[in-house]
Amino acid sequence: MAALEAEYAQLARDSDMLRALETQLRELEQVMEDTDKALGEAQRECSQAQLRQEQAQAQRDECATLLDATPREARDAYFPRLETMRDEALGEHTLSVESCDNREREMREWLTRNIDNADRSAAGLRDRIIDAMRGYQNAWPLDSREVVARVFITENEINGLAFPDTPGSLVIFGLGYGLERLADIPWLTEVEIHYWGDIDTHGFAILDRLRARLPHTRSLLMDRATLEAHRDLWGQEHPQQRFTGTLTRLTPPEQSLFEDLRENRLGECVRLEQERIGYGGLLKAIAPRVWPTSVQMS
Repeated sequence: MAALEAEYAQLARDSDMLRALETQLRELEQVMEDTDKALGEAQRECSQAQLRQEQAQAQRDECATLLDATPREARDAYFPRLETMRDEALGEHTLSVESCDNREREMREWLTRNIDNADRSAAGLRDRIIDAMRGYQNAWPLDSREVVARVFITENEINGLAFPDTPGSLVIFGLGYGLERLADIPWLTEVEIHYWGDIDTHGFAILDRLRARLPHTRSLLMDRATLEAHRDLWGQEHPQQRFTGTLTRLTPPEQSLFEDLRENRLGECVRLEQERIGYGGLLKAIAPRVWPTSVQMS
């Protein structure tokens, strides 16, 4: 009997030990499951971090390529200005891989606001200039015809401000598609009109619209020879923002060049911005129009 009691007690102790071991085993299994989950999460985070690192490196390489292709003159002229604008837009900031997207969005929004404000100011100035021109013509119609023999219209503000001083000429710039308002000035139908825009789809579209109101308008430095002579300075239009419609008021050479640009026959989204053309080239182009017989430009 004593032996049986002793055996029973041993079995009870062994049973308690088994239950304790089972509890420990379940706890270990839970720890292993949690560890596996944590390992999987860490691996996913590591993969995502590696992907972000690869993307950042690719963007850095692309940026370095663009910087290498940027002329030294452009860097010296524009980069300090861009850094100043960045500080104005973002203030004190620290860039990281995670914050780049947000900082870029903030920079774009700041630029958009400032561009919109500048556009409104330019539009107000444009309207005042046009109103003043109209008022001058109404007050002194004979004088206005004698003073102005030709009008040069250029899109770029810098080109307009730096335009050569030519006798009997008026320079208008920065109107964009708003240049149709010029048709409200009667005496413009009685003088020469020369339009100088970018050699791209929008440049020819603006020329076409201008001729709808002032059909005697002649283009300036918007020909195939000018484009080919500046091949090294070609840029690209944004693929989604090009003019792809039909134009009906271009001359045959202009129409041919416009269609080549529109259909990408000369390259992908080719454009030549007018500010890329040198001052000497501009002088040579306007000389026959201002001094047709007395001046020969070499």
